[in-house]
Amino acid sequence: MLKSGDCLLIETNRNGFGHIYKHLFVIVLEPQGETKLTIIVNIETLHNKKQDQTTILESGDHEFIRRTSYVNYRRSKIKSIDELENLLKNRDAKKYPPFRDDVFNRICAGILKSQFTPIGIAELYQDHLFSMMD
Repeated sequence: MLKSGDCLLIETNRNGFGHIYKHLFVIVLEPQGETKLTIIVNIETLHNKKQDQTTILESGDHEFIRRTSYVNYRRSKIKSIDELENLLKNRDAKKYPPFRDDVFNRICAGILKSQFTPIGIAELYQDHLFSMMD
């Protein structure tokens, strides 16, 4: 079963010439409740200063990252673990090793720091943090 910290390379779109684009996503939360909802955040190559600079990743932070990259919190999504496992089963995603704890913690902290994080994502993450205090 997938858990927080796991990384998935997921097909995100195709161009008009049939080229498939894939991006690395990180599962941020342990599955929540009966619906097994989680948050996934997107990692992309950094191309310019207009992109979200909240969490910058470098080669060596993960085996998949070869160039300076960033967490694109704007493209964060709420997904069920079942949906993500189906992507793996159907070969629409590939599992990669998790980030080191220090890098994973920076990625998570950025959810509440980034001005680009969708409100629903930030609220679910905050709810998760508050539930851990009980």
